[in-house]
Amino acid sequence: MSPDAKKLKIVSLVTMFAGIAAAVVGIVLLTDGFDLSDLFVLVSGLATMVLGGSGARTANVPSSARGLVPQAGAVTAVDVAAAAGSAFVVSGQFVAIVAAAIIAVLALALALAAMGVKKGLEKL
Repeated sequence: MSPDAKKLKIVSLVTMFAGIAAAVVGIVLLTDGFDLSDLFVLVSGLATMVLGGSGARTANVPSSARGLVPQAGAVTAVDVAAAAGSAFVVSGQFVAIVAAAIIAVLALALALAAMGVKKGLEKL
């Protein structure tokens, strides 16, 4: 496994577990009382979890990293929208804002790692 693929695998696993944690935080916040920012965190956590799983599988077959870049970009946009929506539109809880912001940064890191693997394949 190339160093770029290893980096993608590690970032993907961290992103997947952070997405699971964010989804759990969203569920806990939803049980406390319904707020739209809690729903934003839940949805972005689930999307990030799926992205992390896809990235971990893609790292095993680096030639398929080309397909991961658009998916990672879309999930990053969803996570940024969730963080912005929680912060400005809904005036959500601080925990929801921080959770959405952290997974947005991790999704962006995964997108950059996938682009690194893609560029490494283009050199060959």
